[in-house]
Amino acid sequence: MSRYTQVVTVALLCSMALNAFLLFSDDDSPSPYPTESVHRHNAPQSSESPAMVSVRQSVPDQSSVASASPSAQRRTLASTESIAESIALAREWLEAGEFGNVEAFIQRMIRNHFTNPELLLLEADWFLATQPLALALAHIYELLDSGMLPAGQQDKLAIRAESLRDEAIRALYEGHEWDMLAQFIEPLFQLFPTDRSLILLLAEAYAQQQKFTLMEDTLASLPPDHPGAEQLRKRMQTAQDDTIDDGIIDDSLPDKTLTTRVSLEKYGEHYLVEVDLQGTHASLMLDTGASSTAISQQVYRQLQRFSRLQMLGLFDVNTASGPIRAPLVKIASLTLGPYTLKDIGVLVLPRNFSGDSDGLLGMNVLKQFRFQLDQDKAELVLAVRN
Repeated sequence: MSRYTQVVTVALLCSMALNAFLLFSDDDSPSPYPTESVHRHNAPQSSESPAMVSVRQSVPDQSSVASASPSAQRRTLASTESIAESIALAREWLEAGEFGNVEAFIQRMIRNHFTNPELLLLEADWFLATQPLALALAHIYELLDSGMLPAGQQDKLAIRAESLRDEAIRALYEGHEWDMLAQFIEPLFQLFPTDRSLILLLAEAYAQQQKFTLMEDTLASLPPDHPGAEQLRKRMQTAQDDTIDDGIIDDSLPDKTLTTRVSLEKYGEHYLVEVDLQGTHASLMLDTGASSTAISQQVYRQLQRFSRLQMLGLFDVNTASGPIRAPLVKIASLTLGPYTLKDIGVLVLPRNFSGDSDGLLGMNVLKQFRFQLDQDKAELVLAVRN
């Protein structure tokens, strides 16, 4: 073999060895791209939300954490402390109403980092602050089912979810907010189709709106001889038999002393009526087309100065100006003329809601009376229902 051939052979062998070294060393080096992006397109479909799926994919391998070098463990500890500080800052944003910043923070952390109970609880609070209550509760129930929270936090969140659900149902039921009650329960019924209390509440909400076909469809989820279903049918039948045209006082009423007249103020083509909300005066526009009573931001701030109102959650409702998403708060008392109603749910109108009044007096209050609008005298005639 010539010297030239020997040199070429040695060079070829060195090149092959170097390529093998680089090949195997690349397998152990970290990728500059997120691992989840490599597998996302081929991942099987899941019933969980994308956020929950990404959190599961980012759970660190505990064996690799335990075997990390001391320097790596120190870096992990520093990173954990930094993340805790970031979550605390995001909570300040949430309190300040900077919901866009909080949403971007949650998406970035969940997608690119790891599962963290405080981060997941922050996300739950963000849902409660920005989404309809039913949707927020559905997210919370999904989180509880995932089992990703420590036992103590799991129990606290479960209790909180049940409290929010029960308070909203109680306020909507006692306030005769049948349309909103049905909208609230419908997604929960999809999650818990065998919950008999939800079935009966949803069926009654439909029945109170004269939607008896939907009532029967809902009651079909119960056994045919369920006593609650039979009692509901009898109550609704009795109510139908005794119903007098809502909103009109019959002139044939024998005793006019049973009625009360409340003065109104002409407001364009509408009328304003004076009410008292927990000791705060307000002038609400009489709106028989509104299913719910609502107050302005200014009235809400005045009420908050004296006592913190209980917020029941966000709800999507239709108004004469279009659909809005507004918080529902509980008012301890609403006085109209000589009558005082307790624990009434009212919506807080958005800042950009058109109108100069303090809010709207809707049918959830008016339906608790037999009433008539006397336009000649600008008076609202009220009579207590039996």
